[in-house]
Amino acid sequence: MQEIRDRQGHLLGTLDDRALADAIVARNRQGHIVAIYDAASDTTRLPNGHIYGSGNLLAAFLVSGC
Repeated sequence: MQEIRDRQGHLLGTLDDRALADAIVARNRQGHIVAIYDAASDTTRLPNGHIYGSGNLLAAFLVSGC
């Protein structure tokens, strides 16, 4: 698990590549899932399963505070 922090050192969220096989789960600072990157399909999905976009867009979710 990798912690993502801002310049002041505040926790923005985490990226967990061990939660699911062939995927990376992004969680906000409260621990809620905000997005999932599926490496097999090269898509980023919302927690409800809808496709958000192609490629790994997880950092954008954590930086924007979604």
